[in-house]
Amino acid sequence: KNHHHKENMKPGKNKNKAADVGFLDLDLGVNVLSSPSSLSAMDEKYLNLKFWSWSTTLNFLPTKIYLGSKNVRLMTAFGWRIGKYKFDSPVDFVPKQDLQYNIDTTIRTSKLTIHHLQIPLMLYVQSNKIKGLGRLGIGFGGYVGVNVHEESNVSYQNINRKTETEESFGFDKYRYGLSGRVDVGPFKLFANMDMNKTWKSKDFKTLECGLWFDF
Repeated sequence: KNHHHKENMKPGKNKNKAADVGFLDLDLGVNVLSSPSSLSAMDEKYLNLKFWSWSTTLNFLPTKIYLGSKNVRLMTAFGWRIGKYKFDSPVDFVPKQDLQYNIDTTIRTSKLTIHHLQIPLMLYVQSNKIKGLGRLGIGFGGYVGVNVHEESNVSYQNINRKTETEESFGFDKYRYGLSGRVDVGPFKLFANMDMNKTWKSKDFKTLECGLWFDF
């Protein structure tokens, strides 16, 4: 009787799901430039980022592919990253050039922005719930992306004037690097280290770190 009952169950009813697909995950971070040893005196003086050089990545259709258990998974998505590079100095960047700039003391703030389309891939391991702590998780992987938009934004001292220039400013065409995540209960931290140059002919590389949120 019991054998007959199992044969008539709907196929896959008790099987674990192989994957989950969500709508959106969000990464909020800050950008830090790693300075090359060959940095010129002028670049060292003027190309310093403000700490609030934010980056925002919208990860659409975040997908979890389970590897035999929901505690071990591959994670991927379709990402749109907006990276901002805000400078301490009054620098005015030259369009269609690779990080060439002029110093203009009438400038209050100067910022470069770049947009990437990218795909991350990460192996992620998560513990069962721990009383009073939640779940612990750790992940390691990488990402590849392509530069789709660049712009410069400048605002000026003492006058209500801002300029926005949508043009190439010498950012590398492609973005790729290594990524890691560490989760302790509700606190979710991430770090990305670009392996490519931030600008084509300059040896700067971008380190990005911050918080990530899944919805």
